[in-house]
Amino acid sequence: MVTPCPLCHTVLDGFQREIEQDMGEKLDMPVLHLPQLVGLALGLSPEELRIDRHMVAFDPRSAIG
Repeated sequence: MVTPCPLCHTVLDGFQREIEQDMGEKLDMPVLHLPQLVGLALGLSPEELRIDRHMVAFDPRSAIG
């Protein structure tokens, strides 16, 4: 999921484990902030974009179709 809102990104990424417990279901849904997606498209590395700091892991290789 990609969101342009920093607060939405924080809530969706940071509280996903809590939501999974409440639902009794594993979501494991990576959440990117829109500028991170643009950065990846422009060739920046995940490390430069600090994607490694997300709560739910994101592997850019799995996102390439």
